Amino acid sequence: MNAVRISVTGPESTGKSHLSQWLSEELGLGWVPEVARSYLAELGRPYEKADLLEIMLEQLALEEETLHHFPQGLVADTDPLVIEVWSEFNYGDVDPVIAKYVREHRYDQYLLCDVDLPWEPDPLREHPEARKELMNIYIDKCAGLGLPFSIVSGTGEARNHAAHRAVRHLFK
Repeated sequence: MNAVRISVTGPESTGKSHLSQWLSEELGLGWVPEVARSYLAELGRPYEKADLLEIMLEQLALEEETLHHFPQGLVADTDPLVIEVWSEFNYGDVDPVIAKYVREHRYDQYLLCDVDLPWEPDPLREHPEARKELMNIYIDKCAGLGLPFSIVSGTGEARNHAAHRAVRHLFK
């Protein structure tokens, strides 16, 4: 059986980290935390467009490392799609390498976290006023690329269980 790859994706402050960690534990899969958080915290300067490619490559390397320990699969807190959307939104274009990975490095299921949770301020987060706009960009991208995605809404346990229901078909 091939490894199952699930991405928890979407705009900032939508509960991706909590949900991805919970889901990985619930399913017995490896958890891949968001590399961008540690990368940006250690950067020591404002990030630039070129940093986005490095963040994505480190994220994908961590996925591969996780699969060595959890050959049955993983749940990733973010994916190349996040990097692509962020690059387009902030800089107006995307590194071709990032675009290539979005199209070729597919997940079995993308869980797109809805913006129905309150914004939680964080020094690494940007554009609280643009979450609905970004959500629409994610929906358009997922649909346009033919990605298998589900929108995960609700709060607390309801959100967790909605995510679990959205991936059950991967284990039948």
